[in-house]
Amino acid sequence: MPAPVALANSGMGVDLLFASGRLAMFLSGIWETPALKKHNFAFDVAMFPKNKEGIRRFGTGGSGYGILKSSEHKQEAWEVVKALTGAVAAARMAEQGLAQPARIAVSEGEAFARNDSPPANKDMLNEAVAYVEYSPFHLKWREIEAKYIRPELDLVFNGKKTVQEAIDEMTPKINEALANTE
Repeated sequence: MPAPVALANSGMGVDLLFASGRLAMFLSGIWETPALKKHNFAFDVAMFPKNKEGIRRFGTGGSGYGILKSSEHKQEAWEVVKALTGAVAAARMAEQGLAQPARIAVSEGEAFARNDSPPANKDMLNEAVAYVEYSPFHLKWREIEAKYIRPELDLVFNGKKTVQEAIDEMTPKINEALANTE
């Protein structure tokens, strides 16, 4: 595994480093499938490992569709949302590898889990749903991640801080940001 600074200096995204064999694994989602297939190499998906206490978790954000309250075309927008979330659209996106279907019948069916197209182990993703941890639903969460969490984690990954030092530095800032929701 290259150091974070080596990854940043490689001039390639992790997907290209993975496809070229310079990375053994990378963390992403099923939506990478169409791009990875273009590189003509064998790849698959795997379950996240358990920690030493036997707990398995992984983060995700999920996807969704919505209609603006101020929309002048609410009925038309609703028809689009219904089409995008219907079984036909879910199956088409699943067949292309663009999304893991939210509809159980589609995720367990021919369009996804029983589809022979790579990745071969994608049916495992239906089991993986049980281990999802969502990011906090807070108006400032993305800002908090960008301003406080990622910079501290970069210092940890580059060996400039310990995990405890990073936690001690970011926790008061995060707590203050969470308390000030104005």
